[in-house]
Amino acid sequence: MVSVLNAVTVLARTVICERGILRMMVIRKDENRVEVTPFDRETAATVFEPSPVAIIKKEAINDFLIDDLEMLMRRSDYLKTIHDYLMASGLYADLQNGDEPYELLVLA
Repeated sequence: MVSVLNAVTVLARTVICERGILRMMVIRKDENRVEVTPFDRETAATVFEPSPVAIIKKEAINDFLIDDLEMLMRRSDYLKTIHDYLMASGLYADLQNGDEPYELLVLA
């Protein structure tokens, strides 16, 4: 199941983004900016997400994409497969410039 994560600060066990498949990362977000940094300490407002989190362009999220992601999640190598799919399709949010709306999708 794919769902949108609305927390402002998230400690994610796995992040799938334009930089690759990252482990134990903190995601801090506001309206159009997202920062992904290695976990160093937890704060009271941090939400832990044990399922993989993908950082996707908001405009790219539709039922077709959700169906594709849910289908790919059935594969044993789904993290790499989803990363390759999102990268090839240009669907990742731009973490370098951070000037576009994005969503955090939980792949559970």
